[in-house]
Amino acid sequence: MNTRTELAAALDTAFTRRWRLEPIELLLPGDCTPTLKRFSEDIIALPAREKRLKITRLYGRCHRVLG
Repeated sequence: MNTRTELAAALDTAFTRRWRLEPIELLLPGDCTPTLKRFSEDIIALPAREKRLKITRLYGRCHRVLG
């Protein structure tokens, strides 16, 4: 993905089915910021149900920004 439009399309595709997230890989240039690293570690550490809810909320925010 190189543009915000491509990211929005990938997120839409990832959420094609209710309660099922199709993984996407997003590579950001440069090093990961401490905030992004902490966020990623927190997501990985969550139990499955909480992980789904947090990712769903994140998707909603991203979709509003990128849409």
